[in-house]
Amino acid sequence: MASELQIRTKLIGESRLDKNKSEGLPRIGQWAVERIRQQIIDKKIKASGKTQNSIAYRVNGETELTIYAAAGERAPIQTLQWGRAGGKMPPVINIKKWIKDKGITVKEIAYKRQTTDKWKPKYTPQERGLNSLAWAIATKIKESGTVRHREPQTDVYTPVLNEVVELFTTFIAKKYQGEILKSIMQ
Repeated sequence: MASELQIRTKLIGESRLDKNKSEGLPRIGQWAVERIRQQIIDKKIKASGKTQNSIAYRVNGETELTIYAAAGERAPIQTLQWGRAGGKMPPVINIKKWIKDKGITVKEIAYKRQTTDKWKPKYTPQERGLNSLAWAIATKIKESGTVRHREPQTDVYTPVLNEVVELFTTFIAKKYQGEILKSIMQ
């Protein structure tokens, strides 16, 4: 399921507005996507870059702009700003990918048992260390959530979305200033 940040602006008398107003929405959408991606880079919260690269926008009709992160094997975009609450165990496989993407060094865990014809280890010492670290991190997240959840970083995308609302409002107001004034004066 795609994680979505939506901005919807409904206008009174939509049918009277001309078709050219949607030209501004793609420009505003592209600007918002670029700003959010830059915020992720500036805040140094990027691991693999999959979430950052999956951010996109879509214009639905003439009065709705949606900024979203496409579905895939990564955390929803909200976790970049609000973190993950405790409660459920996060997927350990995703934690392992995150450890690798971040370049975190993992201590090898050697086997005490010797390899024989009847028994061969399932994992290498490096993989055992990675599994152990990933399990420990996942357990900690399950118990108390992520650090970002306890200390949210509310400036990843919220300021950009507020600016988008302002830009869209200004765009519509400038475009229809004459019509608005005319209807007020009547």
